[in-house]
Amino acid sequence: VRKMAKKGNGRMDETGGVHAQNRILEKIIQRKPLKKILSEICEWVETTHPKTQCSIMLVQNGTLHVGAWGRLPVSYVKVFEGCEIGPMVASCGTAVYRQAPVIVTDLTESPLWDNFREKALAHGLRSCWSSPIQSTQNGSILGTVALYFSEPQSPSAEDWELLELLGHVAGMAINLDQIWTQGAETKIKFEKF
Repeated sequence: VRKMAKKGNGRMDETGGVHAQNRILEKIIQRKPLKKILSEICEWVETTHPKTQCSIMLVQNGTLHVGAWGRLPVSYVKVFEGCEIGPMVASCGTAVYRQAPVIVTDLTESPLWDNFREKALAHGLRSCWSSPIQSTQNGSILGTVALYFSEPQSPSAEDWELLELLGHVAGMAINLDQIWTQGAETKIKFEKF
């Protein structure tokens, strides 16, 4: 896992942040609850990149479900709970649909946000970048990591690296949680047999 920390300009670089990453990896290894791990990832991003708000959505049965949301208001995040995945479902639903990052530099101008724009603007959000979290086991999309900003923003090369890193770490946590959950279910079925 790469070391990322805040530069003087608020962007990420490779000079620090290792303690936060180690805490997250320790929680993954210790089998801490998935929501706790995902919340720690959001907290890490928001602490090291103060102008950013982070959310992690999970994909279950073709719909989006809130995994973690950092500083985003609960009333905003709940709007996406249970949303269908599709080609015009803000940044996260569209990223899952396309199986590719969706960068909306100004959501006031993006048709992807037509059904969600009012709620986002009411919470002071103007830009959202979302990247799908891909399973290392079978390539399926497990969820998304999204970064929100209060003003229009385009990602720098460092920001792309951050999105990739967040997706990788969140993907490890989600994959291992699924493996452990499936293992526990298999053990229970075997014991009942």
